[in-house]
Amino acid sequence: MFKKFTRRKVRDEVSNHKITIVIPLYIYPSIQEGSEWHRLAQSSSKVDIVAIINPNSGPGDALNSDYVAGVAMLRDAGIEIFGYVHTQYGQRDKDLVSSEIKAFSEWYAVDGIFLDEGSSEHHIVSYYNSLNTYIKEFHVPDSPRMKSVILNTGVEPHDSYYDACDNLVTCENYWKDFQQAHLSGAREKSLALLHTCPTAKDMTKAVKKAAASEFVGIFVTDLGMPNPWCALPSYWDEEVELIASLSKPK
Repeated sequence: MFKKFTRRKVRDEVSNHKITIVIPLYIYPSIQEGSEWHRLAQSSSKVDIVAIINPNSGPGDALNSDYVAGVAMLRDAGIEIFGYVHTQYGQRDKDLVSSEIKAFSEWYAVDGIFLDEGSSEHHIVSYYNSLNTYIKEFHVPDSPRMKSVILNTGVEPHDSYYDACDNLVTCENYWKDFQQAHLSGAREKSLALLHTCPTAKDMTKAVKKAAASEFVGIFVTDLGMPNPWCALPSYWDEEVELIASLSKPK
């Protein structure tokens, strides 16, 4: 899914490596032509996309046929599907978290799990290590195993967290804060989710900074709080084209 890199200093120029769009797809599914899910599926011919589905702050209480149809459409387009599970910064009961992971695998055959509300404190990392192991080992008969875990700490966590998952959202924030940030850490695993980025020009600046810093995944939107992930950004097509161009080898 995400190309890995060795640790090294951030370079000034934009590096040409594969960048994945990692989109919190907190939009009710529709397979109709012109719907946001359909537009997402169409974009997958140009860029690699990971879609995080979130039926009801998790998988919900029962399988949803609209999600089944929507997930099938995205998967047919080559998009990887992750299920949203929140962890309350390592305080949520692990049995409840595990039950939601199990439901996502059984109902939607997700490729992986997006663990939200991740702690960044060293003394809680064992909580996430155990969930990472559970996700990789859980198996629904006659279905592929879940192969990847994205942990959303939202900030750069203690170094131990880089071994507790496959990829980390180390920045979930206003795009201006990302632009002003001094970036460090293991960029080869890092993802950024940026909101309240008003124009395509600003989006371009943010994506190019992420690329130069060797982030492997990003999503930028002009929508703002309290729910910036409820629709595609107004400049979605431009974002797709930009990331596609930056991902092409020279």
